[in-house]
Amino acid sequence: MLQEGEYTIADDCRAIVSNGKVMVFKRKQRTLKETDFRCRDCVHYHKGQTSINQASYNFGYICDMKPKEVRNTKFINQKLYYSALKYGKICENFERKED
Repeated sequence: MLQEGEYTIADDCRAIVSNGKVMVFKRKQRTLKETDFRCRDCVHYHKGQTSINQASYNFGYICDMKPKEVRNTKFINQKLYYSALKYGKICENFERKED
């Protein structure tokens, strides 16, 4: 049991109090290292078509390597892709953009 008072923890840790317990965790590394890349750094990441609704086509950032299956027979010739997040983790198809 802890005594009443103030305690010091390491700079790379954080503490949470929940249900009468004090829990100490390592902080997550939030800054990217020089070798870390994200979807936005890939040649397959750009603006494209993500879906079709009754009134319009929906555009967003997509990955060329992740196509969707089009099930609506009226739009069978359309090419749709899954959305890609700008800061998303890279996938096995990652190819770095030339700066």
